[in-house]
Amino acid sequence: MSVAGRVDAPGDALATGLKLTAAVSRWIAAVGVIGMIVIAGLTVSDALLRWVLNAPIRALNEVVALVFSVAVAACIPYALAAGGQLTVDILESRMSGRVAALLEAVGALVVLVFFATMTWCVAGYAAELADGRRVTIILGWRQGPWMVAVATLLGYATLVESLLVAQAMRKAAVVLFNRSPDRHVEGDGVSFGLVVATLLLLAALGAYAALDFAAVKGFVRGSPLASTGLGFVLLWILLLAKFPMGAVMGLIGVIGSIFVLDPRPALSALGSNIAGFLTNSEVAVLPLFLLMGSFAAIAGIAEDIYRLAQALLSGFRGGLALATIGGCAGFGAVTGSSVATVATIGKVALPEMQRRGYSTELAMGCVAAGGTLGQLVPPSTAIIVYALLTEQSIGRLFVALVVPALITIASYFLTIAIFVRLVPGSAPAPESTARREIIEAARRALGVFVLFGLVLGGLYAGVFTATESASVGVIGAFVFALVRGKLRPATFWAVMSEATATVGMIYLLIIGAITFSFYVGVTGLPEKVAAWAVGLDVGKLALIAIILVMYLVLGCVMDSFGLMLITTPIIAPLVAQMGYDLVWWGVVMVVVVETGMITPPFGLNMFVLKSIANAPLMSIYRGCIPFVIADLIKLGILVLAPATVLWLPSTMFK
Repeated sequence: MSVAGRVDAPGDALATGLKLTAAVSRWIAAVGVIGMIVIAGLTVSDALLRWVLNAPIRALNEVVALVFSVAVAACIPYALAAGGQLTVDILESRMSGRVAALLEAVGALVVLVFFATMTWCVAGYAAELADGRRVTIILGWRQGPWMVAVATLLGYATLVESLLVAQAMRKAAVVLFNRSPDRHVEGDGVSFGLVVATLLLLAALGAYAALDFAAVKGFVRGSPLASTGLGFVLLWILLLAKFPMGAVMGLIGVIGSIFVLDPRPALSALGSNIAGFLTNSEVAVLPLFLLMGSFAAIAGIAEDIYRLAQALLSGFRGGLALATIGGCAGFGAVTGSSVATVATIGKVALPEMQRRGYSTELAMGCVAAGGTLGQLVPPSTAIIVYALLTEQSIGRLFVALVVPALITIASYFLTIAIFVRLVPGSAPAPESTARREIIEAARRALGVFVLFGLVLGGLYAGVFTATESASVGVIGAFVFALVRGKLRPATFWAVMSEATATVGMIYLLIIGAITFSFYVGVTGLPEKVAAWAVGLDVGKLALIAIILVMYLVLGCVMDSFGLMLITTPIIAPLVAQMGYDLVWWGVVMVVVVETGMITPPFGLNMFVLKSIANAPLMSIYRGCIPFVIADLIKLGILVLAPATVLWLPSTMFK
């Protein structure tokens, strides 16, 4: 949602301030993204110089780390201004206007408090760097000024959020006191009173904790299991109230860490953790792959891949359905997003299938299921987040996804073949495609295969690091769009806006998760949970099955990013304690979460599909069920035969 869409009275000072900060934020973010593209170009040049002339650019990793820390921070104010924060909206349709306005105002205040705290922590760390005159190891660049720039940008983001808080409070006041019409005016008294009572209770608990800090500190330190459990309960309550996920995780992490470590060491540690994350050169992989996906979408790659799959598979019964799966796999290889894959391929494939006489169930089912390939085909943004949280190799995880992705594609093809045989009227008779059309479609899609081959093949062969691979992807997709004449000024700025909002949103989530993970870690809870689980009188497979069922249920109602961020601090140490490889677990977790996204009744991919297609929800449910069955069989194969995940990474060049 844009800022302009969130302004209620365009003529007043608040609206003017919001528009001004949005415009400034957009320019700041654009400079940040352009900096990322320039660094990507330097990284590609470095790789070429290293392999051709054995003369790499000196200390490029230090430059990448410092520049990207500022470039990412530059995207955050615009993400806030554009409303780019992830929330859990399961209960949104049941909220009255009064309840929604009140919760939006309080949620905005929570975001403001978290940003103010984060700015304070990072500014403190920047001061420590400046006082100690810390410099980079090779180039000898002073680190303090770069971190001061990060703190300044976070401070500007705090200013942006303060205006959004004022706007949300004004809107809430209008709804609460002027009795403005809303969608659920009648009968909201009980729910409104319950929300107010809950907020007052939380405020009272906060006041008690501030007044009797020692007592609460004693409880948190003496009962880590109970206190962390309460933290998780509070987290879910606030998430269900549609509070922004990143800020909620971060603020609970900050408060919990303060009680465990005392204020000064906790805030100092959090500042250094956040700064350390932003200056990790491997973190550059995530925004670079997001940029690659944005440029690829602008270049029209989705249509090219779909047309090629259609030309190759039209001779089979259900050829367009098969082509949709192939198109989703190809598009996922350059976007790394399930929701983007469903939305983009759905807009191309659904009208074509409806025109050719495919049943609604088959059309909807294969688009929703094919969308999961957006995260299962490398490069996957979810797997990058997992790698950053667990300190696993991004390259190994990407390569580990290849065989499960191929299994997924094959199982979906088989599902479609069985579907059209059991329901003969679900698909028309096959049509042959002229060789000339196949050659033309292949020519149009050739660049996609070259790009994917360079990105993943370079990683597998050890030619590129993960950051270099992502840089090759960005520059390749950029050139692809440029050569096709798609990068006109308007579309270029559209890419900038989309990319900055997405980068900012994801980094807010990760920073919140890092803060929450820090709190969970200092309580010692992961070790205690692992020891408890290992001591249970159940087999390891039974425990894994229980965890997978939990993920399947939660995956129905939550985005894969959010679910991984919340659960990884607890589940990953437990899985490692049981002796499983964390690369294997990362792939299995992404698979089960993506299965949840097409599992009725709340799978998110189905609702995305519903938003772009005029089809009954029950038809989408019926279409997805056969693919869910295929996914569960595939999941069983991956769990019972870990070699399906781990074999290919074991053959990589070191």
